[in-house]
Amino acid sequence: MRDAANYSCENFEDRAGTLKRLSRICLALGAKQEWLEPFRPPSSVHFVGHMGFLSGKDAEHALAGDVEAFLTRQRVGFAYGALAAGADLIFAERALDFGAKLHVILPTAVDIFGRQSVEVFGQDWLRRFESALARAASVVTLTRVAGLHDASATQLAGEVGMGSAILNAKLLAGRASQYVVFDEKGGGAHTANLALRWPKENWDQHVYVAKRDGRKTYARDPIAVLPDRECLATLNIKLDANGFSAEDEIFLVEEIENIIIKCVELHPPLHYISHDGGWKLSYITPAEAVIAGSEIKSLAEIAGVFFSIRGDYGVVQWNIDNISGAMNSYKLGKSISSLGYERFGSPDTFVVDQSFVAALAVDQTIHFSVEPIDYQDPDEESLFALTSIR
Repeated sequence: MRDAANYSCENFEDRAGTLKRLSRICLALGAKQEWLEPFRPPSSVHFVGHMGFLSGKDAEHALAGDVEAFLTRQRVGFAYGALAAGADLIFAERALDFGAKLHVILPTAVDIFGRQSVEVFGQDWLRRFESALARAASVVTLTRVAGLHDASATQLAGEVGMGSAILNAKLLAGRASQYVVFDEKGGGAHTANLALRWPKENWDQHVYVAKRDGRKTYARDPIAVLPDRECLATLNIKLDANGFSAEDEIFLVEEIENIIIKCVELHPPLHYISHDGGWKLSYITPAEAVIAGSEIKSLAEIAGVFFSIRGDYGVVQWNIDNISGAMNSYKLGKSISSLGYERFGSPDTFVVDQSFVAALAVDQTIHFSVEPIDYQDPDEESLFALTSIR
């Protein structure tokens, strides 16, 4: 085992399969599993903290020392989070220096985030932000939100950062943890919310408390709660009619319509649209959506009908259709529904985006398995095929 690990030091995906099988064997035999620990991959961490630090001063140096000890103790190899001024950047820089791969999850476009959450704290923080971005393994922006500092986009980025760390640990049979920097009052509010939502019963959490010593150069835009925006999990279903006759297509659309109507009765969505042989079901959480999607797949198998389901999770904007007067929603970010069928392989695949599966990983109420889709752009959300749900 040691020779094999040394031969392929960073082939963590293949090693994960071996570790999972050996772990199951040990469990069946009642044998100890401690001997597997040295072969596990570096751990994954989600980092978050307040922004009240002066660049390069005593409070930063104290935090940096704790971060460096944490990185060594946890053998961190993958770090996930945003890059706001203060704790985020302090952690990210030390993680990069430690040799970890930094995966940046931003709620908005880089320039907007830099202006709202970095530059207002000083040009030195902006310089450090740009340097960390250049060194990052990936930079994913989740929305096209502009203007006000949107609470729903900020919430989404935090959720996706947490879930991505957990998901990576699961895929590699590794460990995940969260590094949290509170101020003396237990905040800020966004940090406190993410710390509360971290599933501490399964994954470690490290908390560091640092007083705010930073002063803003001018007032930061307040986080706005916009009533026409919210985070929703959406199932997009459309029959790929290639190769079917017109009569067969009509029959299949009717069959799928009946299946979806049954599902809607069992698992009522927040919003439901059926038009032009396509269906869109929106739910508050990915957990609700994946239960509905699984029901649709089960009913389809019984009926002998096969089609792909595409699930995405993100900030949506509500509006009123000028012609029908009906409420509709569109995602303020790249939607998986815009991708071609050829990306998904077999016609009955349940494909979800990174935000969807990351939120499932945080939720912990759904047990699932996923396989990454081969096509991956490091600066776009990853895609995953859900292979089992229970």
